[in-house]
Amino acid sequence: MGSWRIPTNEMGRGTVKANPDDDLTGKTLGEYVLRHKIVRTDYSTIYKAEHRQSGEPFAIKVLTSQSMQDPVLVKRFVREAKAAGKINDHHVVRVQTFGMLQDLYIL
Repeated sequence: MGSWRIPTNEMGRGTVKANPDDDLTGKTLGEYVLRHKIVRTDYSTIYKAEHRQSGEPFAIKVLTSQSMQDPVLVKRFVREAKAAGKINDHHVVRVQTFGMLQDLYIL
């Protein structure tokens, strides 16, 4: 688990900069294709995603633009990611990585 940022020139074909408030279904974020929206809150949107090469399923959480502008919420997001990353239980979704990807905070 770690934090990373992919520069624009390394985003890959089919990858676009996106507004986190738009429905990102069908968009590609790094190595992940967002297949459909699971839930949206005032804080974030969670998508069912698929790794482009392996086809393995993932859940991707994207902060809303309003949340991204609030330093308290960004810190909360980072704390959540770090805490969730320490959980190793087959009943809990495992955190693979978190951070900025294509100008979006994702987990």
